[in-house]
Amino acid sequence: MAQTTSLKRTVNPAYYIVCEGKNTEPDFFYGLTRYLVQGGYINNKNQIRIYPTPVAQIDAARGQEESTRRGSYSGKKRTTKSVCIPDEKTPPGPQPLNWVVNAIQTLDANEGIDIAWAVFDKDGHPEAEAAFNKAAEARASGKEVHIGFSSISFEQYLLLHFGFYTHAFSKSKCINGYAGRKEFWPISRGKKVDFDRFKNKLWTGVYNAKLLRILKGEGDGIKIWEINPYTTVDKLVSSLLGYTELKLDAPVSVAHFTVTLQKDALLIGRYGNGSQIINKRMFSYLHSEDTGQTFELGAKLLSPGEQHIIPLSQFGEKALVALEVDYKHKVFFLV
Repeated sequence: MAQTTSLKRTVNPAYYIVCEGKNTEPDFFYGLTRYLVQGGYINNKNQIRIYPTPVAQIDAARGQEESTRRGSYSGKKRTTKSVCIPDEKTPPGPQPLNWVVNAIQTLDANEGIDIAWAVFDKDGHPEAEAAFNKAAEARASGKEVHIGFSSISFEQYLLLHFGFYTHAFSKSKCINGYAGRKEFWPISRGKKVDFDRFKNKLWTGVYNAKLLRILKGEGDGIKIWEINPYTTVDKLVSSLLGYTELKLDAPVSVAHFTVTLQKDALLIGRYGNGSQIINKRMFSYLHSEDTGQTFELGAKLLSPGEQHIIPLSQFGEKALVALEVDYKHKVFFLV
């Protein structure tokens, strides 16, 4: 019997994310962390440690301290501890290998961290291939070490939240200039990220990044550090959000249903006691980017052990299909 993976987390892993950038990347992941806590995806913000410390996090702490000072009760003197700005230095060694080494060392030194990610871009770094090889060696030894890569800059991934863009920008300022003209985000020297501009587009970013890799190629032997545009940051975001890519004949379970991808069909099965109706609330859409069509599941009563079969032929060839479950969980697969 095939092993079933549950989409609903029972134990949340702890993440360490080391970023090459000092502003954009840390601020984005800080905003995402707050979003995850507020949405109930993770238990608390301490499950995600970001290096360097996000500027937005420091600003928020300063604002909280100032609010505490101003909120002192009349007649009472209240003291607060000053916000400490950490003295964080770039990990030593050639870039971007140093970020991967830092991720491995931090994972080894902290029992409370389960998964480590190094987030960087090509940016002319000489040791890109060595960085990917180092991460692969760590995974081969059983360590959860991964890379969130973008070909030119992290903004390449941010841009995909607003559409499917395949233009090969030569510099990050070109991406920012284009985004500014389109009013996706403002052009600023400080590069502070307003996460509110992205929080309702997270799935779009993940979806378009996956489509981009399908177009450009992925898998063993692909030198992704030589491809432009390209990004794998969506894999980190998907992991944090609990988005799942279906693998052939590997069922996943959610809300008393199983979803299984087979060679020619998608199977939705019912397990547990009693029958239940499949409806739009439980499985709200099936979408094929290849054909541009949206497929909605009609109401159907499923009894325990019964399966609803959806032929993959209706999605077209090389289609990326997404299935949203209960408004939060998403699974996707390539036909």
